[in-house]
Amino acid sequence: MAKCIKCGGSFLTRGRIRLADADICFKCFDELGFDHKTGIYSGKTYRWDDIKDGFQAMQARHYAEIAAQEAKELGVSYNQYKQLGAAGSTNMENKILATICAILKDEKRDPDLIDVALGDNKDLLLMIDGVVFLRYKADDGVKWIVFENETGEKIRITGPGRLNSLASRIVQAYDSAEL
Repeated sequence: MAKCIKCGGSFLTRGRIRLADADICFKCFDELGFDHKTGIYSGKTYRWDDIKDGFQAMQARHYAEIAAQEAKELGVSYNQYKQLGAAGSTNMENKILATICAILKDEKRDPDLIDVALGDNKDLLLMIDGVVFLRYKADDGVKWIVFENETGEKIRITGPGRLNSLASRIVQAYDSAEL
């Protein structure tokens, strides 16, 4: 006779939900944060390895997978993508970071070392080990970049396309922070 994959109990008095690769009793299914009433119909869509940590953990993994895919499509690391989200960055700021990362990759530098944080003026700070090497802002009507290893003055930019002409300065700023 079949037994519950979680508690090992019989289904005779507990009810059964058929998962894609195992069976689980109503009580255990409910304890994991699911509803056995809907699980009767939707249980086959779940695998035991996906639900064994509970509904919240399953959802967190799902959202992390989506974020990792979006980070990959953007061209930044997953950690940088989370930091951009926490900073409340604009789409233009996201694209600028992706362009900076691409420039650094082309110049054989490791863009994954870069951390992103929100500055005092709602600008984004790019850092390596806590050392700020670049600041920038790009939202409605305001687009500028500051190289911290230079004079610190704001350079107006039109968007990510303008950064290619600043590639050597971006690399120098990166190198100054990495030392």
